[in-house]
Amino acid sequence: MAPETLPEQPLVIVIPPQAVDELVQSVADRVLEVLKMQAADTWIRGEAAAADYLDCKKSRVGEFVRRKEIPHHRDGRWVMFRRSELDAWVRAGGAKRLGR
Repeated sequence: MAPETLPEQPLVIVIPPQAVDELVQSVADRVLEVLKMQAADTWIRGEAAAADYLDCKKSRVGEFVRRKEIPHHRDGRWVMFRRSELDAWVRAGGAKRLGR
C-alpha cells in the first residue's frame, strides 16, 4: 500500500515582533564583537606608528624594543606590533616599566 501524499502547502511561522527585534539585536552585538576583535588584532608597522598608537615618543617605544620589554615581532627590518598585544601590555602596566 502506497503512503498517502499530502498536498504541498507553504509553511508559515509566526514570530512575534519583539522576538525578531531581540534576534536582530543579538546578531548585531555579535557582529560588532567580531569586528572589534578583528580591528584589535591588526598589525602596526614601525616604532613611529606604535608610538602614535600608544601616544608616546618614538624613542620610548624604541627603548622598550631594545630592552625587549614590549611585545613585538620582526619582519625583516621592520618592527611589527599587534594592537591586541599592545593593549594587553598597557593594561598589565607595561608602559610604566621603562627606567626601572
